[in-house]
Amino acid sequence: MQVIDVFYDQLSAADRQLAQRLGLRPPAFGVVLVGKDGGTKRTSATPLAPDDLFGTVDKMPMRRQEMRRRGQ
Repeated sequence: MQVIDVFYDQLSAADRQLAQRLGLRPPAFGVVLVGKDGGTKRTSATPLAPDDLFGTVDKMPMRRQEMRRRGQ
């Protein structure tokens, strides 16, 4: 998992377009969970509790496959 802090005023024009497409608009706070497939899996206008975030990730098909391979 990679966490990226983004400050809107420091984005390139292309990244600003991506932020707008994801529904992020300054000066609001936003969380976007993007899957390995590039799709938006979850958004939130407030910080997510770790249990909520990891619970969402653990429900994703690729994560479930990974857990089965590791015998979890």
